[in-house]
Amino acid sequence: MNSANRIPQAASFPMLARATLVAGMGAVMVTVLANFAGATAQTAPAKPVLKPASTAPKTVAAAEPQVAIVESQPVIHAKSAAVTTCLTAVSELARMNLDAPYVALSTWNKSAANDHLFESIVGLKYDNQVAPRAISVLTASPTPAKNCDGGSVQVQPSNLSCEAIAKNLTNASMKTTDLNGVTMVGGEGPMRYALLPTAGNGCAVVGIGTYFAK
Repeated sequence: MNSANRIPQAASFPMLARATLVAGMGAVMVTVLANFAGATAQTAPAKPVLKPASTAPKTVAAAEPQVAIVESQPVIHAKSAAVTTCLTAVSELARMNLDAPYVALSTWNKSAANDHLFESIVGLKYDNQVAPRAISVLTASPTPAKNCDGGSVQVQPSNLSCEAIAKNLTNASMKTTDLNGVTMVGGEGPMRYALLPTAGNGCAVVGIGTYFAK
């Protein structure tokens, strides 16, 4: 049976931009929303924070959003679980996805966290009415070569149409591709976006990120 610990850590943090990373999905949506009347672009918060997990997996949830803490919740959780091999991957994935006030719940193998997959599920809250909520799932797993690969998926529903979002996302460096009726937007960076139509002419922006061991 899984056991769970609860650590009241939540935070409002701005995404740390890096030349090698594409902006997090929230940042992308902020850019898109700023082009629509009535949409309030949110100012990027400060840095992220994290939580642990149990035997099979151990799960930890964070409480209410606080003021900036130096590290993201996923990184704090990974450190508390004694994850070392994938710590950099967790940190990079957090920077790619966490750009608004959030709460994270992380899961890992209690008996050998450093040898198994680490997962963090994060709920984000944006300061706009068009796309106020998002959820991100970050995963990182060690490789046989003692490195680490990871990935992330972020889903942010909005009441904008996928056509409107695609028009504002597409530029010289981000091209669109039709994936069996689903529009994919992406470029050279580690983030790609799937625009999934929802009921009522809305659109869910699904951000897919990858991190490979260097």
